[in-house]
Amino acid sequence: MSLQVTKLNLGNLLNRILAPALQIQIAPALGYFVSLIISYFYYFTSDQSLPSERPELLWIGFGLSVFSFVSGFYIAKRNQHEPYKISFKDGSIIVVLAWLIAIIISALVYYLGGFPVYGDTTSLSIGRQVVDSLYESASGYSTTGASILPDIESFPRGILAWRTMTHWLGGMGMSYLAITLIRKFVVRKGNLINAEAETPNFVEFDDEKEAFDSGISFLKIYSLLTGILFVLLLISGAYFGSYSYNNWYDNVFDAWIHSLGTLGTGGFSSYNNSVGMPEIIEGSASLGGLKNQVSEWIIAFFMMFAGINMSLWYVLAFRFRSWRDIFSNTQLKVYLALVTFLTIAVSGSLHVYGVEKNILDSLRYAFFNVNTILSTTGYTNTDFASWPALTRALLFIGYFLGGMVGSTAGGLKISRFIVLFRLSFEEIKGLLTGKYNPNSVLDGVKYDLRSSILVLVHMVFYFILFLAGGVLILATSPNVTYTNGVTASIDFSSAFTASIAVLGNIGPAIASGIAQAGPSGNYYAFSETSKIIMILFMLIGRLGVLTFATLFITNLGEQKIDDSIPEIEFEIEKPALRS
Repeated sequence: MSLQVTKLNLGNLLNRILAPALQIQIAPALGYFVSLIISYFYYFTSDQSLPSERPELLWIGFGLSVFSFVSGFYIAKRNQHEPYKISFKDGSIIVVLAWLIAIIISALVYYLGGFPVYGDTTSLSIGRQVVDSLYESASGYSTTGASILPDIESFPRGILAWRTMTHWLGGMGMSYLAITLIRKFVVRKGNLINAEAETPNFVEFDDEKEAFDSGISFLKIYSLLTGILFVLLLISGAYFGSYSYNNWYDNVFDAWIHSLGTLGTGGFSSYNNSVGMPEIIEGSASLGGLKNQVSEWIIAFFMMFAGINMSLWYVLAFRFRSWRDIFSNTQLKVYLALVTFLTIAVSGSLHVYGVEKNILDSLRYAFFNVNTILSTTGYTNTDFASWPALTRALLFIGYFLGGMVGSTAGGLKISRFIVLFRLSFEEIKGLLTGKYNPNSVLDGVKYDLRSSILVLVHMVFYFILFLAGGVLILATSPNVTYTNGVTASIDFSSAFTASIAVLGNIGPAIASGIAQAGPSGNYYAFSETSKIIMILFMLIGRLGVLTFATLFITNLGEQKIDDSIPEIEFEIEKPALRS
């Protein structure tokens, strides 16, 4: 009898947890397929100015992802049934497991591809190469964009294409994309959507069709914005660059890479010096990255767009709502106000301190880097770590804010700060006047005292994690090692700025420090142990404190959770696609 019960429990575990986690691998499989097309294109062009292509590496990732998906489909097919209604805990386990599987497969591709130093298989230990490969993989999927590659341009185009594709997949969410592509899924789709969405709210779906429609709607606007950006970058690359491309397809590649990285708010570029940061060679500065200021402006605006709730773009583009309706959204007004204030303040600071005497250049640098931080994209067009302390302090504010809920941006999200401000205001008003109303409504979502406190608790733990991360990095990486083998003692700023940069999924640290992890550097120098800690922080930052907390939730907690978290009824006409 006990053996039969054990078999039933094992079968139930396979159906409810493992099968959906494996089925989700259909999303990265499609990413590998697209990257293979690009790799073979460059393989047959035989461009001698570029590294040799290695499509066999992408075949490994594609094969393992397809095998995983087929295995999950087979397990689910053996037990025909209606989709399982799973608990919050099960949903979180499925999402975390699915992400880990995808990260490990991608890390294997990177490891076989020679990460972190292309062609160097002797000076670094196997353990170091494995950790660095896992780091780059997790950084890509979590849309952090904190790279460990000292020389990005030495890698084949196919690998760089896949590297940026992870941003686009992670921006929407692998689970969200997979359950949109798979019409009939083994578990309820709504449970997975809420488990993967890093948000203070839950979206309530009436049935599986509504959850499916939600995914289709998000994918439509996500793809549309990506496509528009791609076309604009093609045009700007062809007509406004400081240097002409040697081949037309290099312009296409750059436009494709940076459109995916921008809308996915990831920040992996195909250049060592990102979008436009000047590179110093033998004392003379050369234009870096795209060598195109028009492209910088375009990317800056689309980074801002990516930080806005995608459902607002959806109802504007597909439901033909008026701009007035869109701008009635409180979070949008606060977000745009922050972008405006920080851009003016940073631009003015650059001009006053004499960093940029040209007002248009100071505005370009300010607008670009304010948006790269608020949207948590991480592209750079200058080394802002070398800016005056006041200017960097203004930018540092953005490291703790993030974008709107429903966007592809990371960070704490604007809505949490609004809820916290309203709760704090009511507490002070109650203290002074005796009048107190803890209930509030933010863009149609009702927050009572308990749900507002849950938001506050999330923010408190976020800041605790930030501080703990800095301490752990200091403890586990007392020394940093540069690419030339030279070591140095780590400093305070390297550890704590790296902690918030990876937890907020931003990428470059606000200060380079001894570790040189600022806009002009990378995370190569940190120890393996500290990188493992940062990998965990990237995932917590992307999937959310709540998702990881529910991994340990009790049955009683499951019963009470509905009373704590505000729910949104899904309506296609309202901005709640994935709040």
